[in-house]
Amino acid sequence: MSLGPGGGSVTGTWTGAVEHSRAVDRCWRLLADLVSTHPVAGAPGQRDALRHAEAALRAAGARAARVSRSRAALRLHPDHVDVAAFGAPFEDYWRRGPLESVVAEETFGDGGPTVLINAHLDVDVVSDPAGWARPGSWRTPYEVDGRMYGRGTSDALGGVASVVAALEIALPALRDAGHGRLLVQLVLDEEIGGNGTVSLLDGLGVPPDVAVVVEPSGGVVGTTTRGFEQLTVVLHGRPRHMVASSFEDNAVNGLPVLLDVLGGLDAELRGGTGHAVVLPGRVEAGEDASLPAARAVCEVTLALPAGVSSDDVQRRLEARLAERLSPWRPALSRSGIRIPAGGEVRGADAWAERFVASAARVGVRSRPGEFPSACDARLLSLRGIPTLVTGPGDLGRAHGTDEFVERAEVDRHARALAAFLVDTLTRRAPR
Repeated sequence: MSLGPGGGSVTGTWTGAVEHSRAVDRCWRLLADLVSTHPVAGAPGQRDALRHAEAALRAAGARAARVSRSRAALRLHPDHVDVAAFGAPFEDYWRRGPLESVVAEETFGDGGPTVLINAHLDVDVVSDPAGWARPGSWRTPYEVDGRMYGRGTSDALGGVASVVAALEIALPALRDAGHGRLLVQLVLDEEIGGNGTVSLLDGLGVPPDVAVVVEPSGGVVGTTTRGFEQLTVVLHGRPRHMVASSFEDNAVNGLPVLLDVLGGLDAELRGGTGHAVVLPGRVEAGEDASLPAARAVCEVTLALPAGVSSDDVQRRLEARLAERLSPWRPALSRSGIRIPAGGEVRGADAWAERFVASAARVGVRSRPGEFPSACDARLLSLRGIPTLVTGPGDLGRAHGTDEFVERAEVDRHARALAAFLVDTLTRRAPR
């Protein structure tokens, strides 16, 4: 298969190795530039990241442009996420300037399917800057043994870089022999609910035949995603002089029991997947170390697989709290974010197999499966668009200290995505 500049064949073996290597070199430099902007929500670096991404798409041969939507208009969209409700530091979210994205559109000949590629430019906050092996490396990327370290390298700036490389490799072949339409979206706000993708939904026109959402998938081509929901459990004690208090008077003493309950429920729900479903992420209790705590609060996030009802999980949790924590009068309520899971759309399996086959033809191994987290894919799959989630990196590195992506992972994903684009946009779409 020749997918380098000047190549248009969709059969045979991989050639154009020099052109391919140069494309990956350029996207690797782009990755370093993007990490250096530190495009966390609301930061000035997001504007720099948009500028770098637009320039890189154009250098790859795509007709890229910056688009924006006012937050007032976005707030009227039925799928918007009320980020301001998350509290500080997002209270001014709706008063900020327009939400920007970088988009590109290419049409190749008559007929053929429409393929959408979506990736996000924003990164998660750095919650433990002192924990990084090199001080400040979360925004000053460095490379060791083919790995680039920095916030967002795995989630998902490495994916943005691989998209740019894939386009540079594939576009000449598509312009020579392609049929159909290619849409590219590089968005913000994925890490805080997905409003960047929401802002572009109304402009899609005819729904794409397939969407590829780029996230760190660890070699999996996901056809379903998880939903996120947050719960708050409050345990109640009885403040009194410490020497006269009982075990049950102190709400803190109920926390180990609560954590055991949550751990048991998580073990049941995760089954053989190995991916967490119930996460107690924040605990606070008491106001004075010399008094039994009147309250202990535990905030819990559920990462619910498609088909698992949040109402059912809440009922099961309520029953166990009543059984094991009655001395602390537990109260359970929904709080914080609520993001639905992205269920599998009819035809998604066929598209996943197509992607796996295209990847295999250029020497990249992958497999269909679940993407075990929430992401913007749900916004597309809930509209009936078959949506795949795949990209370089791994969720196990995302959002933590010393996050990294391997150059080899970016290389493999660029090759696989380029092959999928050429195979898909020079043939009839599967039905």
